[in-house]
Amino acid sequence: MTTRYARVIVDVRPAHLDHPFDYIVPDGCDVAVGHRVRVRFAGRLRDGWVVGVDDETEAPRVQPLKAVQGPVTWFDADDLRLYRWVADRWAGTLADVLRHALPKRIVDVESESPPEAGEAGIGPETGPAGQWIDYDGDPLEGGSTWLRPLPGDEVTLGVDLVRRTLAAGSSAIVLTPDPASPLLEAALEVAGPLGADLRARQSDRDRYRAFLAAGAGRARVLVGERAAVFAPIRDLGLVLVDDEASPAYKERRSPRHHARDVALARARMAGACGQQLRR
Repeated sequence: MTTRYARVIVDVRPAHLDHPFDYIVPDGCDVAVGHRVRVRFAGRLRDGWVVGVDDETEAPRVQPLKAVQGPVTWFDADDLRLYRWVADRWAGTLADVLRHALPKRIVDVESESPPEAGEAGIGPETGPAGQWIDYDGDPLEGGSTWLRPLPGDEVTLGVDLVRRTLAAGSSAIVLTPDPASPLLEAALEVAGPLGADLRARQSDRDRYRAFLAAGAGRARVLVGERAAVFAPIRDLGLVLVDDEASPAYKERRSPRHHARDVALARARMAGACGQQLRR
């Protein structure tokens, strides 16, 4: 049997260790990009994330993986591309970005039976905003645009964008700096069982359920504060950032990324539409 090697980002903080380390994949062990693993590093057992699998290694000495922590793939190659971009853009390490991006693992939630698939309550194909016209100003990079709604109209416009995204068969991420924002509640109502609530006020268990639903493709509308910009989601068509100038979008821990800029990069990488509501 061909020996396989997992390339692992180990959960350590020193910047000079910000690169993958190779570990032997034990026979019969199923390992893929995005798996969380346990490895021995500098004499201690530590967590890590698999960022690649190969049949060759250039490392002179390679130890075996100690364990794969569950069946969940926490990210895919597209997510990893975004995480690396954030680390490079704000002079951080990939391990630091993964700590921001990934929720706390709740083991028994992984064994729960997923809910039956439902339909979004998207309502009429044209919402209260009526027919949209082409944006006639200077578009931002990647097809993103600014919207300046009248006071009170940000919910109407935002929900209409989410509704149209769902009707087109795509998914949406909605960010606000305020967890009590009526825009988030309205977006979840439109999404129905296809919504995932990643707000910080949710319990760890509920956030992890939402994360798993998004990664498995059961959720098509994700809502939350700045950390939700990293959540996995398939067929991304819209990233909506409400009150984009709010200082709450700035991460205080290293790397000190800005969720608005991460949203723009993610929309560009996914070929999605990035909309930013200015107040």
